[in-house]
Amino acid sequence: MKNKPLIHLAVLLVLPGGIIHLHAQNAVVTYQGRVTSSGTNFGGVGQFKFALATSTNQNQTATGVGGGSGGHVQGVTMTSGGSGYTSVPRVVFTGTGYGASGLCTLLNGSVDHIEMSDSGVGYTYPVTVTIDPPPSSSRWSNDGTGNSGNEPLSAVSVAVTDGFFTVRLGDNSLANMTAIDEAIFRQSDLKLRIWFSDGAGGFAELSPPQALTPSPYAAHAQSAGRLSDEGVSGLRVETVPATTVFYRELVNIVAGSPSNSAGAGVRGATISGGGAGYYNAIGLPVPNVPANSVSADLGTVSGGGYNRVAGRFGVVGGGWNNQSSGEGAVVPGGLNNQAGGRGSFAAGTGAIATNQGTFVWADNSSSQYFGSTANNQFLIRAAGGVGIGTPSPGAPLQIGDANAPNSQGMMRFASRSGTGGATRFWDIGVPEGDENLGGKFYSFVIDDPNHGTEPEVVIRWDTGFVGIGTPNPQSALHVVGTVTATAFNPPSDRNLKENFAPVSPREVLEKVAALPISRWNFIGDAATPHVGPMAQDFHAAFRLGTDERHIATVDADGVALAAIQGLNQKLSEQEARLLNKDSEIRELRQAVAELQKTVRKINTHTQE
Repeated sequence: MKNKPLIHLAVLLVLPGGIIHLHAQNAVVTYQGRVTSSGTNFGGVGQFKFALATSTNQNQTATGVGGGSGGHVQGVTMTSGGSGYTSVPRVVFTGTGYGASGLCTLLNGSVDHIEMSDSGVGYTYPVTVTIDPPPSSSRWSNDGTGNSGNEPLSAVSVAVTDGFFTVRLGDNSLANMTAIDEAIFRQSDLKLRIWFSDGAGGFAELSPPQALTPSPYAAHAQSAGRLSDEGVSGLRVETVPATTVFYRELVNIVAGSPSNSAGAGVRGATISGGGAGYYNAIGLPVPNVPANSVSADLGTVSGGGYNRVAGRFGVVGGGWNNQSSGEGAVVPGGLNNQAGGRGSFAAGTGAIATNQGTFVWADNSSSQYFGSTANNQFLIRAAGGVGIGTPSPGAPLQIGDANAPNSQGMMRFASRSGTGGATRFWDIGVPEGDENLGGKFYSFVIDDPNHGTEPEVVIRWDTGFVGIGTPNPQSALHVVGTVTATAFNPPSDRNLKENFAPVSPREVLEKVAALPISRWNFIGDAATPHVGPMAQDFHAAFRLGTDERHIATVDADGVALAAIQGLNQKLSEQEARLLNKDSEIRELRQAVAELQKTVRKINTHTQE
C-alpha cells in the first residue's frame, strides 16, 4: 500500500495571543489532508497516528544585567530573552547586597522584561541576574507514546470522504488523543508526522512531514511587545528602507497576535488585529498564487484569522482563510474567499474572483467553490433568492414585495446607438398605484415612456387578459390596431366541439342578404378602410359569439359558408326548373313537327 498526502487546506493553529504571565496553555491544531489507498482516494473510517517533533533542542535560557543607584537594583537590562518558556521562571539577584526580587513577563515563550518588586539594598554594579532555564523542547504524539517523534502505539479513528479528512490534533475528547502544550509551536523546524492505515494492511507514513511553525516573526524579537506609553500588547511598528520617492517614510503596522506578520520587503502594510495562531500575513506566500505575481505593498488585513494579502493595495477585512492576491483586490470578510483578479471583489463563503474586475458573492448553501469565468463579471450564488425591495424573495430574483406598501416590481431597459441618435427606455414589470385598480396598476406591463402614459402591452392582474395597445383588454387577447400575419390557424377539431345542431343554409342566406353592409374605418385609423357588417346587426341576425360588440372570425366564416350552401341550393332548384322547361319545349317541338307532317299529308291528298 502506497499513501501520498495531498494537503487540501493549510494547517490551522489555535494558540493564545498576547503576553503569557502565569502558565502555558493547551492548543488545538485543525489539520486537513487527503489520503489514497492503492492509488484510489480512500473512503471510510481510517486509522491515523500523529507525532510532533523537532530535530534539536532549541530552547535557550534568558539572561540579563541589573543596574541602579545607591545600592538599589532599579531595573534589569535583558541581554537575551531566551526561548521555550512555558511558565514564568524564577529570577535571582546575586552580589554584595540582598533583598532584591522581580517578576518575569513572558512574550511568545521569551522573557520580555522583568518588573522589580523589591529593589533591595547594598548592591554594587553590575548586579548578576540569574534566570531559571526553560524546559527542554517538547515533543508530542497522539497517545503520549513515541515522544521522540517515532510512531505512536495507538491510533485515532478519523472519517475519510473521497480521500479528504479533518482531525483536531490535541482534542482530548477524541479516543487516543492527548492535549498539546502550546509552547511546542514556538519552536522552529517543527514537523508533523502522520501514519495511516486503511484497516486492510499495516501503517504507512505519509510523506513528507508537514512544517507547523505558525510564523517566523513570532519567534524573533521584531515586536515591541507593547506600546510603551499605552501598555498595548501585540503591536509593532516596523520601519522599512525607503528605496524610491513613492515609498518614502512608509512603515508596516502589525497589530493583534504576535503571529501576524508582513513579509520581507513589504512597505506600507497594515494588519489591525486577529491572528493568535490563525495568523494573518501580508506579502507571504499564498496557495495557488505565484510567489512573485505582484508586490504586496500598502496591503491591509483588518483582523480575523489565517487571512493573507499578496497584492499591492489588497484588502482583507476579516473572516477566516481569505486571500487577496490581485492588485487592489478586496475580500471584506467571510470564509474561504479568494480575490485574485486586479480590482476584483469576493465575499461570502467560497467566492473565487479569479478574473480582473469581477464581483463574486457566494452564499453558504454549498461546500463547492463559486468562481468567475471571465473578466468584469458580476456573479451571485444565493440559494434563498435575490430580493430587490423585498426581504422574502420567492424566486431566484424577485423585484418588489406584494406585502409592502408602495412597492413596485419594475425594471428599466435602456439603450443608445453609438454616441448619437435617440435614447430608448422600456419599463417592464408591475407598477405601483393603488389609486387605479381598473387601469394598468398591479398588471404586468411593457411601457415605452416616450409613447404616452399608457403601456403598450398589458397582462391584466384581475383577468389575465392580454392587451396590446389597450390597458383594458376585454378578451384573452385584445389588440388595438392592425394585426399582420401570414396565416391564422385556430383549432376546429370535431373532438373539441359539442352540442351539434343542423342549420338551414337557405335561412342563413336570406339573413345574409338582409344584413346591412357598409364601408368604414376604426376610430383613430382613418388610413385603413374596411367593408363589413356591424357586430350589433350580425349578433341580432344570428345570435353568435360572446356579445353584440364582436364578430368571431369562426362565426363569420361559418355564416359565409352556410350562405354559400343556401345559394347553391337555390341555384340547383332553378336549374332543375329550367331543365323541366327544356323537356317541355322539346315535347312541344316534337308535337309541332308531327302536326306539320300531318298537315303536309292532308294538303297533298287534297291536291290530288
